[in-house]
Amino acid sequence: MSGGSGGTEDSVFEQDSIKSSRAIKMTTDKTESTSWSFEALGGDMSKGVLEISDLITYVADLHFHKQKLEEENNKFKSALETLEEANCQLSEDCTELRHQIKRRQKTGL
Repeated sequence: MSGGSGGTEDSVFEQDSIKSSRAIKMTTDKTESTSWSFEALGGDMSKGVLEISDLITYVADLHFHKQKLEEENNKFKSALETLEEANCQLSEDCTELRHQIKRRQKTGL
């Protein structure tokens, strides 16, 4: 992963005898906010140890959800653009109707 992620900056991953235990030790300042996610993976947060396969699965899930959120965001952007265009057209219509009202009031119709 590339920078910019607050969770990555707040966490420090240390290799802890990967050859023998195939695990990564994680220490974090945000234990409460991160532990629920890792505990859901079956990691033992009391020891701060997660299996590499759990981390890979977690990262894959994050990528999947990021992609879904980007797709949803693009749909919202498209809908917003459509609504802004409709709003602009309605504003123009209102302005034209106001001008028509003023003209008719001046002519006495």
